[in-house]
Amino acid sequence: RRYGRALTLVMFDIDRLGQLNAALGHDVGDEAIARFGSILTDSCRLTDLVARTDGAEFACLMPDTEGKWGTLYAERVRAAVAAARIPGGLTCSAGVAQWRDAEDPEALVARAGQALYRAKHQGRDRVLTADARAA
Repeated sequence: RRYGRALTLVMFDIDRLGQLNAALGHDVGDEAIARFGSILTDSCRLTDLVARTDGAEFACLMPDTEGKWGTLYAERVRAAVAAARIPGGLTCSAGVAQWRDAEDPEALVARAGQALYRAKHQGRDRVLTADARAA
């Protein structure tokens, strides 16, 4: 807000990680999480902040980035995960939100989370933006 720059938040969720853990064990699930995290960090810029936020959820905070570029990053990650042949054939879903003027941080997180929730419920293995209409 202070510098008037764009900021985008991308929230990711590894699809069906719980099922993988149940079928093949937590060691395989842990390997899948580690590989997913590597894909995220290898795909982002040095100025981006990648963090694991929950069991199968991750976030990437992208300063000086408009939402459309965050969406391209998320699509690149989604494609890399599909190509990586992570055990169990795991995929990922993502929600993207660009910070709005005068928006508080919680609202940005909520909008990205809602987009992620819609992506999961529209079939997984997809990227949706906070401003896209729900199907």
